[in-house]
Amino acid sequence: MRMLKTFLVAMAFPLAITTAIVIMWSSYVSAGIVTINFPTDLASPCTLACLDTTADGFRISPEHHYDTVVVHPPNGLPGIGWDADGGVNPGYLGSSVPLPPGFPNARSGLYIDHDGLPFRLLSLESLGNIPDLSTSFSFIAESSKGAIAFIPLTSTPPLHFDFVGEGWRDIQWVTFFNGGPGAPITGFDQLVTSVPGPSTLGLFGLGVLILGGGFRSSKRPRSMSVERRQP
Repeated sequence: MRMLKTFLVAMAFPLAITTAIVIMWSSYVSAGIVTINFPTDLASPCTLACLDTTADGFRISPEHHYDTVVVHPPNGLPGIGWDADGGVNPGYLGSSVPLPPGFPNARSGLYIDHDGLPFRLLSLESLGNIPDLSTSFSFIAESSKGAIAFIPLTSTPPLHFDFVGEGWRDIQWVTFFNGGPGAPITGFDQLVTSVPGPSTLGLFGLGVLILGGGFRSSKRPRSMSVERRQP
């Protein structure tokens, strides 16, 4: 019976480590994905001519304003669209963002950041189907690392677009540019990002690992010192 207990104790620690590693690895794979759905996740109830707002920890700031509908004949589609109608937003967070090189017609921006924290831009669902910037694409995305992406047109929105490459990892901000139309003819209804930081499941796995180590330490035999008396 004692041998069985010793065997079970010896097996408990490796099992705890294996469990913890599996939990932490699985949480790392799926943790940190933030999907922002527009307009439902916007903190502001504003729908037309809106200024700065937030969504799931991200700051959203239009150069002029944003609307929660994107023009798509014959009807509008719910999402987030922006244009240059009206004055400049006095609180625009992207005022220091340079225009994409080679595109002087990029006159209206939509700036998004994670409130000073790095993040990775994964994808969006575009609703734009009208050519902007006098080109064949809908709008431009520019990251804080200088990466440029051209979001194509689509006659059957939404159009899924993936951001691939190091230029979209660990970025501080992303700004979407259009040609400054008088109506929100470009926009999207979903933005998918990845943010750093351990998930709750990952912290649980770390706790299992620590507890497993403490359990093993408590089961180690303690050495006994015997004081020898002098004759």
